Amino acid sequence: MKLSHDYSCFNIKRKKMDSEDLVLLTLDLDIPNLWENALVKKFPKATFAIKQANPLGDDSFSGLLEIKGVKLREVNKFLEDNYPLVTVDNFCKEANLFHYLAPDEILSKVVRESKSVLSWPVPLLENHKRVKFVIKGGKVNAVMDPLEADGIEIKKFSKVKVDFNLKEILTPKQKEILAPSLKHGYYSFPKKISLNALSKKIGVSPSTLCVHLQKIESKILNSEYQDLLFNF
Repeated sequence: MKLSHDYSCFNIKRKKMDSEDLVLLTLDLDIPNLWENALVKKFPKATFAIKQANPLGDDSFSGLLEIKGVKLREVNKFLEDNYPLVTVDNFCKEANLFHYLAPDEILSKVVRESKSVLSWPVPLLENHKRVKFVIKGGKVNAVMDPLEADGIEIKKFSKVKVDFNLKEILTPKQKEILAPSLKHGYYSFPKKISLNALSKKIGVSPSTLCVHLQKIESKILNSEYQDLLFNF
């Protein structure tokens, strides 16, 4: 396993972290025959970004994929021919958002066993997979060790402290959205309610709810480092 401690993109004063600090752990993983890398290579003029995703059961991921610069039918034709277990369907055309389902036993296990939270969005990249975890500093090895044990090369990693206070960073409307989302198990593992079902309970459209949740997650997970996290 090759590790590169690259902190050149972080223009902040770093304080000493203890094991209870929440950190944003960013890993660049080399995973053989990854559908995400192949998709970027097939459509080099297009852009792809996972806006939100969570483990679905023990062996797959479900989420929202932003696609720009290529038609859905072209993407699906490529996936059907090369990665038939990966599906991409319409979700919110005006926002270029598409629902995707893909097998992923390794990351599902890591998220579950490390009790980490995934941070989004992340772009699909040509040569590796970028994953961002929010986790207690003392549990970083609970993420990295299982990946290494499964033979995945960690090409690069970085770790920064994350500070946030929900009462200060969320607007009243965002608190109104987040409360029922937690109550009805949208963020449980596995999920207890779908986005569409939750939107009916809250009384907003799925696309509007999706936008609210993305903003909430961005504020909670990125906090004062939001500008930083979107630029590496």
